[in-house]
Amino acid sequence: MTAELYHQGMAPVIVFTGSTSPATRARMPRGEAVHYRERALQLGVPDSAVLLEPRATTTAENTEFTKAVLVEAGITVSSVLLVSKPYEERRSYAMMRKLWAEVEVACASTPMGLE
Repeated sequence: MTAELYHQGMAPVIVFTGSTSPATRARMPRGEAVHYRERALQLGVPDSAVLLEPRATTTAENTEFTKAVLVEAGITVSSVLLVSKPYEERRSYAMMRKLWAEVEVACASTPMGLE
């Protein structure tokens, strides 16, 4: 979904955030952010449009560390499109509102079944 958003011009800069978790360690041993970045590059997103935050292990850290990556890159942010798994949307949105209240936030996810 993220690569599609980039190619549609809706996400000029993409930040992939996240380390490993017990649920993802076997499939993504180098970390979620690294894995998703590699997939985006395979789907034609240029490296220049991708930032990486590979340390976060909680939703709060995803927000805090992503802010820091963007500040370090000199990117001013007025709005954020959060792309996550459907069950993470509410938690991610709530954390953004709490820790980064000055930006406009929208959420997106690919529908998926419980299986």
